[in-house]
Amino acid sequence: MKRFFLAAAAAATLSLSPLCAQADDADDLAREIGVGGQLIQNIQPLLPMMSNQVVTQFKQMGLPLMDRVERDGKGGLPRFKEIFEEEFVAALQTQVPELDSNVAQMFRDMLTAQELKDTKAFVNTPAGKKFLGALTGAQGELQKFGEKAGMRAGSVAGPNAIERAEKEMF
Repeated sequence: MKRFFLAAAAAATLSLSPLCAQADDADDLAREIGVGGQLIQNIQPLLPMMSNQVVTQFKQMGLPLMDRVERDGKGGLPRFKEIFEEEFVAALQTQVPELDSNVAQMFRDMLTAQELKDTKAFVNTPAGKKFLGALTGAQGELQKFGEKAGMRAGSVAGPNAIERAEKEMF
């Protein structure tokens, strides 16, 4: 009986090996492609526009803090915008693990275990690295993940920026 359970456990482990390899290769591939890091890098040029928009929205909402920031805040609106941008990037960075996980799952859904292994090997070659630099095939799906992460980061960054501005500017 003991041998039966050991044999069954071994068979189950062996049957799961391709799935585990697929998961590991998909996770590795997602990390190597670095979608989360690219998102943060690509968002940098947009931060000034975003912080301007947030200030406009906060003013339209009638937040008393905006008047105080302009009138009495150390550094005024430019400092508030810096704080918002810092908080946005910090909040976005917390989204990177989920973003990488979404990308890994997308790869698992698109590729077999062997294809993942082959793709992982390819992206570590000079040609693979060049391909990654020009990656465009999955941009639509990746953009959706990034937009979702950005919306979440924005919902965290706004309140955090208000709280920090209260502490740092008054």
